[in-house]
Amino acid sequence: GGADDQLVRYDLVMVDQKPKLLEANVGSNIGGWQISWLWEQLADNVMRHPGSNGWSLSHTSPAESFLRHIHRATHAHVGAKATGNILLMVDEFYLKHGFHKDLGAIYQRLVAETDLPGKLLFACDLDGLNFNAAGRAVLRGEIVDCVLMTASSHKIGAELSRAHVRRLLFYPDNAIYTMLGDKTNFAVMHAMRSAGKLSVNDARLVEHLVPWSAFLTEEPVTWGERHGTVLELSLAHKDELVLKRGLSFQGKDVYVGRFQTPDGWAQAIAEAGTAGDWLVQEYCRPDRLYAPAAESGAIDEHDVVWGVFGFGRSYGGSWGRMMKSATGEGVVNSARGAKEFLVLE
Repeated sequence: GGADDQLVRYDLVMVDQKPKLLEANVGSNIGGWQISWLWEQLADNVMRHPGSNGWSLSHTSPAESFLRHIHRATHAHVGAKATGNILLMVDEFYLKHGFHKDLGAIYQRLVAETDLPGKLLFACDLDGLNFNAAGRAVLRGEIVDCVLMTASSHKIGAELSRAHVRRLLFYPDNAIYTMLGDKTNFAVMHAMRSAGKLSVNDARLVEHLVPWSAFLTEEPVTWGERHGTVLELSLAHKDELVLKRGLSFQGKDVYVGRFQTPDGWAQAIAEAGTAGDWLVQEYCRPDRLYAPAAESGAIDEHDVVWGVFGFGRSYGGSWGRMMKSATGEGVVNSARGAKEFLVLE
């Protein structure tokens, strides 16, 4: 249990060539790991470059790391009664174009490397998922040991969470685990650091890696040399802050102050309220990366967010998103048009 089970994608930017952690996404809905299905095709293109023989490059596949971890964690959680059958929720597009077959083949190859059983099942909804008398999940007559890509807020989420607690299945999107993905945890880290409640090493880690963050409230706070309530500092220092909802995904409910008008920023602050489910975070201007622009192919400056996967206690590969600098509203997210790319080591 605990850290050994976690599925995490750490989103960070490089500022003066030093990492700054913007958020940690937890659960099977983190996204980004799927793109490495294309690695074999992309590798072929890379190796066509005449200088590639001299490159010392490797690729840690997030898709393989994800599936290998799920297989291991499911058997560890459910125990000797586990079938290793994993249910992955997908939309009809993936089924229609046969992408699920490639993923299923990867899983079977990984399963074959172990002495534990397993099969990948797919569905577009959970209407056909039921629970038998023993409390085991069943889909189309097969026992299911793990359900992926379904939010705990789903109508069957509570039942899946109960089955997880009883070790009848592994459900990495249960409400307890996904609390770790709440962005306001960053505000908690800085509050504990300011109160002297962290170890020396942990305090140093938060200071250097996590941008200053605070719950949006009317509580007094110190930010560097600045003093005042969080609300007062937020209104006074628009261009240096980002406003985020604690539980939100796909770049929604994120307002980068310097890309907002004064009235727009004040309105966003007012609508967020001071109940504590939003936070403000110090803006980190990312180092620019020169890359071909998606529209023209011309080399141009891009803002980049690096997604680093951690599955259990192991590195699971990386993935990136980039958007042409000075475009959009300062939020680099696939749902907002950012371009995705694989990362080689």
